[in-house]
Amino acid sequence: MTDYDQVRYPCHAYAHTHPEHLYVIGKLHGMNPVKPETCRVLEIGCGDGANLVPMAWRLPQGRFFGFDLAKSTIDEGRALVSRLGIKNLDLRHLDLLEFPEEEGPFDYIIAHGFYSWVPEFVREKMLALVRRILSPQGIAFVSYNAYPGGHIRTMLREMALFHTSKAPDAASKVSQAMAFLQFLHAGMVDMDEHGRILKAEVARVQKFHPAHYFHDDLAEINQALYIHEFAAQAAAHGLQYLDDADLPSTQDDRFPPAVRETLSELSGNIILKEQYMDFLKCRRFRQTLLCHAEVPLERNLKPSCVRGLLLGGPVIPGDRAAGEWRAQGGTRLRSKHEAAAIAFGTIGERWPGRCDFATLRDKIVKETGAPVEAVETVLEKLLWEALSTGLIDAWPDPGNFTPVPSEKPRACGLVREMLLFGDSVTTRLHSTVAIGDAAGKHLISLLDGTRDRETLIREMADSDVLKEQEPDAAKRQALAKSNVETGLEQLAKLTLLEA
Repeated sequence: MTDYDQVRYPCHAYAHTHPEHLYVIGKLHGMNPVKPETCRVLEIGCGDGANLVPMAWRLPQGRFFGFDLAKSTIDEGRALVSRLGIKNLDLRHLDLLEFPEEEGPFDYIIAHGFYSWVPEFVREKMLALVRRILSPQGIAFVSYNAYPGGHIRTMLREMALFHTSKAPDAASKVSQAMAFLQFLHAGMVDMDEHGRILKAEVARVQKFHPAHYFHDDLAEINQALYIHEFAAQAAAHGLQYLDDADLPSTQDDRFPPAVRETLSELSGNIILKEQYMDFLKCRRFRQTLLCHAEVPLERNLKPSCVRGLLLGGPVIPGDRAAGEWRAQGGTRLRSKHEAAAIAFGTIGERWPGRCDFATLRDKIVKETGAPVEAVETVLEKLLWEALSTGLIDAWPDPGNFTPVPSEKPRACGLVREMLLFGDSVTTRLHSTVAIGDAAGKHLISLLDGTRDRETLIREMADSDVLKEQEPDAAKRQALAKSNVETGLEQLAKLTLLEA
């Protein structure tokens, strides 16, 4: 029995691991990766399959395989796969060292939360396996704790390990560690440099789920690496650094001009440049993408690369006088160019739909009367800046979302199933959102495609959930109508509806 059997790790979907995201980054770098619709995906250390199940559900022509050493989590995942009737996902209780020779190749390989937490010989075996079973134009995602920021994490980890060294079992270790964090937080009164750093780190880890903290920070092995160390380990197995899955994190446009100029001198050595940027950012975590060493890559990404992408994001206006645009997560971009207002305004209005370059160009030309060539030059730069800063994202296909709920709205069957066992659900964008309120959960349970809006409002008004909130029947009817109308709009924006 593993620690993961004793203390269940809170698994969920990771957007940066999705084949659609990996495909786009591969295409940006001149690769010819397999299209997501028919891809073959392997996840190493998949837990209960929370990351793979939504992929398999939404890409029925693809093939998905995940394995984990913790039998209890695999059993839970298999039960969910069975309930959903998913036929293209195989979850197995398996040791990486015993991976079947006959399996593979795979177009996308995911190892999230694995590499830093296993012995060195297992890390070597994993890279050798990736090299052997990764398809010629395949992409592997490997996350790990990174230096130099990892030194700060290690400092607090070693303190907590000292405090919990006599804990008799996993549950006691978790509770003792959380109590120790509270002790440190309360004791940081006279704030010197050490205190400020430590208090910030304590505040960061206190946000984690206790089981998350137990497995990530209190694990027996937690090995951080510098990017140059990881790249060398991968190269020894015939693999090369492609990029980081978090594209904005690899851009240098937020550094002062003098620093950017120095970094540009390192552009001929991508690993060296990334290493120095990690020094500047005190980076503590990486989501590195690998491909075969023989694959030629385009390293000099240019604004013109946005032409072949479908772009989108929940963009909203910020400070209008400053020409500011905002996205979830706090990303901001400023441009007073009239093309920016049209392009970003259109992208925000059409979200969760996606826009192609030609549509945005033609709209700007029509509304401004500017020459096509001039608009294209400006738009390329605007969209590339938005993409590289994280204001918007890119996908290989339109997505076929439901921006306006149908007469008989239907929530995704996967979402309805997930809500039977918790508050977290996976959107069609492969992100995780929480449906915390009982009324929202109840509304989703009713969205099976058989009820029109009048029926939904009536059944919501008659529900025990709303009766507890509002005893007056007339007021409850108005509340139900508001819940249904607002709820459907929000669910559509979150891509949780199928119709």
